[in-house]
Amino acid sequence: MPAQRYVSAMNPSVLAQQLQQAVSDYLRLSFETTTPFFDGMLERFLNTPGLLAKGPYLSIKLPFDKGSGKAGFFPDVPLAFSPHKHQEMAFQRIGVDFKSTLVATGTGSGKTECFQIPILNYCYQHRHEPGIKAILIYPMNALAADQAERLAKAIYDNPALKGKVTAGIYVGDKEKNAATFMDRLHIISDKETLRNNPPDILLTNYKMLDFLLIRAKDYLLWAKNTEATLKYLVVDELHTFDGAQGTDLACLIRRLKSRLDTPKQHLVCVGTSATLGGNDAGQSLIRYATAVFDEYFDAYSVINEYRQSLGDYLASSPVEHIRFPPLESQAALKADYYSDLDSYALAQARLWFDSLKLIEHPTLWRVELARSLKRHFLFQNLLRLLNGQVSDWQDLVQRFKKGLGVQVEMPDEFVEHLLTSLVALVSIARDDVFLPALDDKPVVEKLLATEQQGNTVKLLPLLDVRMQLWIRELSRLVVLLPFKDEAPLLLFSDDGKVPQDRVALPAIHCRDCGAMGFLTQKAEDQQRITTDLTVIYQAFFEQSAKSCLLFPMQDIDRPRNFAESLDRQLCAGCGYLNRRTQTSCQECGNENLLWAHQSVNSILEKNAHTGESKNKSHKDCPFCQSKGSLLIIGARSTNLSSIMVGQLNASPFNGDKQLIAFSDAVQDTAHRAGYIAARTRSFGFRVALKRVIDLSGQEVSLTQVIAHFNAYWLEKLTEATFIGTFLPSDLEWLRDFNALKKEGKLPDGSNLLTLLQKRLEFEIVSEMGFKCRIGRTLERSGAASCYFNQEVMTSALTGLLTAVQENIGSLKGLHFEVLQRFVLGLLAHLRIGGGIYSPELEGYIKDNGNAGIFIRQVHLPNFAPNARVPMFLASKKTKGFETLSTGQTS
Repeated sequence: MPAQRYVSAMNPSVLAQQLQQAVSDYLRLSFETTTPFFDGMLERFLNTPGLLAKGPYLSIKLPFDKGSGKAGFFPDVPLAFSPHKHQEMAFQRIGVDFKSTLVATGTGSGKTECFQIPILNYCYQHRHEPGIKAILIYPMNALAADQAERLAKAIYDNPALKGKVTAGIYVGDKEKNAATFMDRLHIISDKETLRNNPPDILLTNYKMLDFLLIRAKDYLLWAKNTEATLKYLVVDELHTFDGAQGTDLACLIRRLKSRLDTPKQHLVCVGTSATLGGNDAGQSLIRYATAVFDEYFDAYSVINEYRQSLGDYLASSPVEHIRFPPLESQAALKADYYSDLDSYALAQARLWFDSLKLIEHPTLWRVELARSLKRHFLFQNLLRLLNGQVSDWQDLVQRFKKGLGVQVEMPDEFVEHLLTSLVALVSIARDDVFLPALDDKPVVEKLLATEQQGNTVKLLPLLDVRMQLWIRELSRLVVLLPFKDEAPLLLFSDDGKVPQDRVALPAIHCRDCGAMGFLTQKAEDQQRITTDLTVIYQAFFEQSAKSCLLFPMQDIDRPRNFAESLDRQLCAGCGYLNRRTQTSCQECGNENLLWAHQSVNSILEKNAHTGESKNKSHKDCPFCQSKGSLLIIGARSTNLSSIMVGQLNASPFNGDKQLIAFSDAVQDTAHRAGYIAARTRSFGFRVALKRVIDLSGQEVSLTQVIAHFNAYWLEKLTEATFIGTFLPSDLEWLRDFNALKKEGKLPDGSNLLTLLQKRLEFEIVSEMGFKCRIGRTLERSGAASCYFNQEVMTSALTGLLTAVQENIGSLKGLHFEVLQRFVLGLLAHLRIGGGIYSPELEGYIKDNGNAGIFIRQVHLPNFAPNARVPMFLASKKTKGFETLSTGQTS
């Protein structure tokens, strides 16, 4: 049925919880603190409803109202499906009455067919007339390409249209393998072919259409159009054209009609959107469309969707099931109890329907499940609670709990798992509209035989289940300084919840040691701090010497290198920096003072060109002395998006690995796509590495893990899949990879696989070394960790102790435990810094830590000038290594 989308297995109720958990876990790992003052602050923030996330929100849409089925709208383009009511209305307006129309129905409602079939019919009726008869404008090339394939199939599969109606796509630069003719999967994309033989239907974007109207080489494209040839103008996803872009589109349409001398009221203009609908949006939509298209839209031009009523939907499904999983089955209801979606789904079906005859077939048992679900009183009750609307999940849990019909009080956690399970079953159940009775054995056997011949039995979802989760970008976060008996609170400064008489400052965090403090800027008198975030951020990123760091202090965590003369009592009311001995603010009298150490974070730098010296602030941690490790607490939307995309791709409860991301600008889209792809690849690599570690069943050496990783995954995956899965984006430019994508195999003599294996060896060392404390690493998430072999350590330290005692007189009485602590600390410092030997680092070590050496090795990553690189110890000052000096490590 073309009006519906066939969906792969996905469990939205479980995925929504996993996504929210993934973001929360990322923030916990990224901003884990070792400063007692901030203990519990992040957890309170994450557990406050509505701060980080809104939702999830659940909606379950009933099927669309069926059309009358009486009218044969287009005899030459017969429908292969029974149209919905709103589709019949669109056919009448667009293809029979030739009236401009706005199709504002939901996703999966068959919007494309609403205009595609009338256009195909019109083009067939005027097949002997040359010229472009319909222009379809899409906001993104990806959407145009997707619709081009659907259009190609619609034309190819219809004998009346095949060879008589043509379609072309013109969205960008010249393609290497452009299609010069139509087949079942492609429409014409070769530019010269389109110019010499203009298609009946042209798919493009509004920017390219602008070029087609003004470039001399595209003149032939319009040469065969008379003033009445162009009949249809369609703008898909009309809501994306707002503001300046909407103005550009409106001007473009006027130029198009002027260029083709199109008569007034001749064009049938169509706008589609799943976002602009609604009962109250009619007149606003009409005004908007009139302004964009410069054509008349009558009062009935907006077509909304029509859904079946709950009574009609359940009329043939009397209640037969009232049993639901008992409280004792709570563990079995949890999704994390299962390894994948199939095992979870089958287990949930058996928990709800113990008498269900589960047909052992990956598709047909879902039909049997759907029939049982429709007769369950809790399924029907859930539909009544939702009533076709969007409901907040937590609110729905409470209302669902009241409808369980039990006398015993059920824990909220159990009810939530019960509801998650039920929604999961609704998501995987499949409608039986195309199947006869499943107890008809000959029919079932025939279907199975059909599948064995390579023809998949495709079934529609039982209902349209949607989960929406809104995650907020963590920008302009501040910490509200506490008054007595309060705990510090993390807030969004833009929410207006910071009192006028309180100080709130952004927090700074060391990604290496977890130390946390406040970021601010001193006023001119040096005794007061500013709370203006714009001023604070500007000073920090410009490395202004006025930028100031304040670290809350306690006697137990005071570093020895912190001078007491820089200690202050920070007033939580006015931000005045009092002397350490003050018990109340000498400026405002407030007694809520916070003991804070003012860190000296500025150094004198000399300009290499001018010779002038200037004080600049730095981002080095005063606690652990890590270079550039201080970061403002927060997370951009791109970063959070990459976390969620990685979770979606890695989750065993998502069998539909597809994603569409929207952005406001082309440049922004390109940046986000590259960033998200790289981060997603890192997450997938860590999952694969964890798999290899787990399979060992015991502790293994880093050398063994490196050897096992490539061997295991090369055995599990084909060579092409291995490369496609693990190849980093900075190696995709290699000629052999392009050949692999084009031909499906590597060229003879290719060394790409060898290079990738060496790169993965380096990345495993990096994951357990200098990258182990950055982001959601295996170590920070508690999935895996490194330690030093105790037996080897004891043997080595015994010999070392003897040598030290005999050769260093002052250390004659050195105890084994003291030496052990020192060596373990030194080795841990080396490991975290990246001082782990690897053959790939041989040249880097010989060149004394010159990161430029990586450029000469194709398979290794390049490092930016200030990026973190593997750090080894050296006895003399080098370009990139840590230098050992007498008596201390600097």
